[in-house]
Amino acid sequence: ESASSGQLAPVLGENCFEVLNVATQLVNRPGGPHHRLVDQLLPPSPTPADIAGLLEAASSRVDLRVSVEGYGAGVLTVVVR
Repeated sequence: ESASSGQLAPVLGENCFEVLNVATQLVNRPGGPHHRLVDQLLPPSPTPADIAGLLEAASSRVDLRVSVEGYGAGVLTVVVR
């Protein structure tokens, strides 16, 4: 439904946030900086100018094309500044 409508159901956005928040533990290490998920932008929200600037100036950025059977495909961008 979400893929065909172009709108992400709120519960899917919440679930995505929780999964990604837990996944931040994959990049945390003892003695290193503590990373955490601060926010997420969901379609059809426009990208705020300050976030667009971070994306352009990011020191590390990975753009992943993600496809989940039955849910469609999209892009997941991970940015570290």
